[in-house]
Amino acid sequence: MNAIRWQQDPDGVVVLTFDDPSRSANTVDDTYATAMEGVLDRLEAARDRISGVVLTSGKRTFFAGADLDRLVRAIPAQADEIMVSVTRVKTQLRRLETFGRPIVAALGGSALGGGLEIALACHHRIAVADPAIEIGLPEVTLGLLPGGGGVVRTVRLLGLSTALTEVLLRGQRHRPARALEIGLVHELVGTRDDLVPRARDWIAANPDVTQPWDSTGYRVPGGTPSSPALAAVLPTFPATLRAQLKGAPYPAPRHILAAAVEGAQVDLDTAFTIESRYFVDLACGQISKNMIQAFFVDLPAARSDRGLVTDRPPTGRIAVRGTGTTAAAITGLLTTAGIDVVLKDGPDEADAVVNTSSDRVPTATEDTVELRFPPPLARMPLVEVVRGEATSDGALARALATIRPLRRTPIVVTGGRGSFTGRLLRARIAEGMAMLTDGVAPASVEQASGQAGYSLPLLVLLDEIGLARHRADDVLERMTEEFGRTGRAGGAGFYDYADDVRGRLWPGLEEHFGQGRRADVPFTGPLADLIERLLVSEAIEAVRCLTDGLLTSVGDANLGSILGTGYPGWTGGALQYVTGYQAMGYQTTGYPSGPAGFAARARELAERYGERFAPPPAVVALAESGGGFTLRST
Repeated sequence: MNAIRWQQDPDGVVVLTFDDPSRSANTVDDTYATAMEGVLDRLEAARDRISGVVLTSGKRTFFAGADLDRLVRAIPAQADEIMVSVTRVKTQLRRLETFGRPIVAALGGSALGGGLEIALACHHRIAVADPAIEIGLPEVTLGLLPGGGGVVRTVRLLGLSTALTEVLLRGQRHRPARALEIGLVHELVGTRDDLVPRARDWIAANPDVTQPWDSTGYRVPGGTPSSPALAAVLPTFPATLRAQLKGAPYPAPRHILAAAVEGAQVDLDTAFTIESRYFVDLACGQISKNMIQAFFVDLPAARSDRGLVTDRPPTGRIAVRGTGTTAAAITGLLTTAGIDVVLKDGPDEADAVVNTSSDRVPTATEDTVELRFPPPLARMPLVEVVRGEATSDGALARALATIRPLRRTPIVVTGGRGSFTGRLLRARIAEGMAMLTDGVAPASVEQASGQAGYSLPLLVLLDEIGLARHRADDVLERMTEEFGRTGRAGGAGFYDYADDVRGRLWPGLEEHFGQGRRADVPFTGPLADLIERLLVSEAIEAVRCLTDGLLTSVGDANLGSILGTGYPGWTGGALQYVTGYQAMGYQTTGYPSGPAGFAARARELAERYGERFAPPPAVVALAESGGGFTLRST
């Protein structure tokens, strides 16, 4: 019980403080479950001497959530074991909320995921009115759903519509004021010191409280799926979700929707079982592992100081090389963050240099680094920090510290081998243009981009960044030189624009590049091939970047592809797509998983579309060894 401290006051109020001594944050792991079991036994044995219970935390946050270190290693063979674990957690929380005494959650810090699920099992939730605190169920952003009762309780607390749109399907992290508006918490206090006294007051005023769903005459707010009013709008939820996902293989939102709707039609215990089954299916799948690796493991590592220290302050002055809208946008971003910007073509007066062209030669001085901001600036929250041969650890540390206020994720690459994000993007663009040359309808190229899960369809992305940046391709050169269509900024690109509003695809594409031009040999390849031509082309280029020595870590490669080129988040990144390859619903079946499956699929694409898809030697070696990419250093 060391993970949960017990303090009982003379008035009979028990204050339980979550404070796992082995971790920097409280998590729903075996240590917690064992401690909670002991606490519940003790509470039930002393019920007559207890007037209420307050749950609080000895950490900076209230509770961090599930033990993702364990879930990232879960395999289908462990499904029964995971089911037992989540059932244990649910049973404990059910014992807590039916204990027969008022239970209050005192949230002095963020309550996310499993932390909020614990709080939802309390009768009253009080949070500090601190805008730094986050409250929510963000499991969907990691390819999971709330497995500790979060789906069931939010639906019964808020109603299906509010629970799905405000909490579950997008995994929003709410500030306390917004959480109060929605109904996730009941009241706010000014400071952490106010929490327990206010909780005691509430307990004294509400000695016989029960959960809403345990009260006589309870009804789900807004009705159940059988209610006429809700039944009339319920079909719009899957339709809206389908439109948002664009066919991309994200199972978590679909599982959440199913668990919420199905659970709302049955009793509480059955609803918990339904939720658990959907959770276990996601936890044992590959996509949750990909997303946990990228957004729980790799992302914090990229945003850390990477073990680099310096006694000098962050970079004080940055030179922006180049002109035009990109340079102006970067200058505005930097100056807004309070950084001194020099609009000169040289590093002599600056500690860092921003190049608006990926073709420029990186700086090579000890105290200066190069920064690259992938386009479009508003869409790609990434910065490439270029470490030249002479760049010192101190200069790199100062650059990382400078980027932090920009709220952008840095990746570190080595100089002299081009831009990582630029190389990946060029590979995808080249493949998209090859599709048009093959006679693929432009709308099919966009459909393939959407179903792959890219953040922007390829032709939309090209219009946003400008076609002239990649005119080495024949299609793009004709678009700019012959037809004068340079992209959104020029008022015309692959799409038509009116007052800067994107309209339909330019009809001339079919005539000059698509099926209209190739009517004699129409493209007949499956959509699955189009999807994977995009995904595999970038993944192969990422492997080449790794073997070329451009990358300094696998995590940076994965984040760089997701945050810098819009590579689908469900893959975990371009290299993780190789490591965790698995045939998805849009792919033909029969491939093994992992690098061996990727290599087999790449060979198939090479036979159909060209040797550019032949798996690189590094992938072949992984396929033979059964391993994965492991380079992890700064």
